[in-house]
Amino acid sequence: MRYLSLLRDSVKESLDRKSFIITLIFCSILILTCATVGFEPYPMAKSLQSRVQGFRMHYKKDPTTSRNVARAFQIRYRVTEAIPIGDGWSARIEATPVVDFQKMVLAYQGIESGAIRTEKDPIPGVSPDSLTVLSPPSAEAIAAFIENKMTGIQAPGAKVAVEDVDAHRVALRVRFKPAQPELYEIGHRVNVLFGSWTIDLEYTQPSDSVYFIQKLAAGVLVGWAGILAGIVLTAAFIPDMLQKGMIDLVLSRPVRRWKVFLMKYVGGLTYVFATAGFLIGGCWIALGLRSGTWAPGFLLAIPLLVFFFAAIYCVSAFIGLHKRNTTEAIMVAVVAWLGLTSLGAFRTYMHDPRSGVDADSAWVKVIDTAHAVTPPLREIDTAVSWILMKSNGITPERTAATAALQGRPGSYPEPQWAHLFGVTLAWMAFLLGLSCWTFSRRDY
Repeated sequence: MRYLSLLRDSVKESLDRKSFIITLIFCSILILTCATVGFEPYPMAKSLQSRVQGFRMHYKKDPTTSRNVARAFQIRYRVTEAIPIGDGWSARIEATPVVDFQKMVLAYQGIESGAIRTEKDPIPGVSPDSLTVLSPPSAEAIAAFIENKMTGIQAPGAKVAVEDVDAHRVALRVRFKPAQPELYEIGHRVNVLFGSWTIDLEYTQPSDSVYFIQKLAAGVLVGWAGILAGIVLTAAFIPDMLQKGMIDLVLSRPVRRWKVFLMKYVGGLTYVFATAGFLIGGCWIALGLRSGTWAPGFLLAIPLLVFFFAAIYCVSAFIGLHKRNTTEAIMVAVVAWLGLTSLGAFRTYMHDPRSGVDADSAWVKVIDTAHAVTPPLREIDTAVSWILMKSNGITPERTAATAALQGRPGSYPEPQWAHLFGVTLAWMAFLLGLSCWTFSRRDY
């Protein structure tokens, strides 16, 4: 019971502060903001328009010259309507300008018929200066061209009809059924503040936005701002305990000194635990209700972030015990935090093939050695990302496919669990053990 009483006093000291109340108010605002975020599927009109923009250039290899017969046209497409019909869609597409669109269709006809075999061949039905269409393509030719291009965007068997042609645009009615509907579902709309602000996101799904918000809450708001606030607000616990008068009261209890120190340390951890639990738990409920995506892995970020803070707080407690100075404890803890995370970032960069760094260089070996024997705090961020991605159904295959669509290299986090917990726990045990030994033997 004496130990529970001591732990209760340490926890109360950690939470019974105005700064903690202010933190909870700030977290409540963030949770309410998450509750205003809505998710809806990407409109088919928007998804289709991003794909028909590619109906501009045509290539065909000339069998005699082995050269690509190319014609490029700056056509602008606008999908004005896309409504579901049965198991397919009916869309209205407008193409402008008319002359360039007609020249493109005639060029396509010429390539298909063999009338155009080299890049210098004129387009049949177009004036020698390429400014005027002398023989506009028929409605059947236009429909055949669009039907062919729809096959290229995974919508084979599309039916096209020309609705209207005027001096400014060509209006088409396209009926189609995607062969791979999931390709047309890559994209969604996010409504913030109940629709006051709308964001259209291509190549993503609602779970990607949920992951982004969760990563922001866990990685930035708690992982950086929360940890920094925790360091500042808990750094004074040990130095204050060592003040004249307070230390006499603490040591008067029939409790072993090392247990007093550990209870004080555990009490300091409760600040980050309570803050992370309140913010992450509240955001998890708000996002789950608004998006329908319940990612239990988000809750696993709480113990990981507390573990992250515990690794830094043992440095703060160690310095606070030996220097009895709150400012020094904060500064050393922050420097240790930034140094260890920077070390992990440098190592990741040096081992990236795109960096061009020689893997056998002396600097790489020094960085690898230092990383192997120090707490890999950057790995905790990687572990949080891995858990959140797994929980939201973001697989390595999906990450690679999305990255390919966006024309960038894909990556997937791979935490090194044994190194993360093994080395970090060893360092924590060493610092806490040395602190307990010092506190037990020093005269106050």
